[in-house]
Formats: sequence, C-alpha cells, structure tokens
Amino acid sequence: MNTHEHNSHFALAARHALSDPHALTPLVLLMGFLGASLRYALEVALPAQGGFPAATLIVNIFGCFTLEIINQYVGRRTQLPAPLVKSMGIGLVGAFTTISAFSTECLAFLQAGRYEIFAAYMAATIATTFIAALAGHRASRALEAHRARKTEVGAAR
Repeated sequence: MNTHEHNSHFALAARHALSDPHALTPLVLLMGFLGASLRYALEVALPAQGGFPAATLIVNIFGCFTLEIINQYVGRRTQLPAPLVKSMGIGLVGAFTTISAFSTECLAFLQAGRYEIFAAYMAATIATTFIAALAGHRASRALEAHRARKTEVGAAR
C-alpha cells in the first residue's frame, strides 16, 4: 500500500467513524467539557455586579451567534459529516449556553421584588440573543459568499 492509498484509506475510515452518531459520543462529551469549562471561566471572570448576571447574558449572546454559524455555515457548506456538526452544537454550544440559569436568575429577581432588573434582564436577553442569532446568520451568508468568490477565482485560473 503506497502513501496515497494509505491516506485515502485513513480518510475513508475517519469519515465513516464521524458518520456514526454513536461513535461521536466521546466527542460530544469532550466538547461539552470544553463548553462548560469556558462558561465556568467566564462566570469566575465576570461575577455578578450589583446582582446583574452579565456572564450568563454574554454566554447566551455568544452561543446564539456561534450556533447559527455552526448550523447555517458549517453544517451546510463544509464537508464535515452532519453528526459531527450536530455534536458541535449540542456539546460545545449546548454546554456553554444556559437557559436554565437565565430562568432561575429571572425568578430570583421577581422573588426579591427587583422588578426593574427582572424586566431589563429579560428584555436584554431576548433582544440581544435574537440579534446575535441574526448576526450569525448574516455572517454565515457572508462566509458563503466569500467561499463562492474564492471558488470562482480558483476556477478561472
């Protein structure tokens, strides 16, 4: 077996392994570990000032942007197998973002009678995460257009 045949065989075996959803469980776990670790580091770096949970808001904004890039660009315009792309969203972004902390923090504001912070936090989260998802979608389209231009230039040569 020459080097080219060996590399082709290895690439085929890797593609097959990445196409098996059950084989991706360790990868989802690893990505989940990374996402949760990043979130924890941000929570430590940005403790709630005046009771406002800025770290939760930031992870949810960034997560909405990133998930849209993964779903719209990586998932549709790259050669990565669909189960691998899905594991990136579920593992890395899923462990990084948190709707449960957001909901618990909102409830705590209500129970403490901090209605202004509750309303501001809820409105800020809903608006900014939607805007982040929209920005991720637009960034995906820009990446796609850039890739298409690059392909056209390469084909013209």
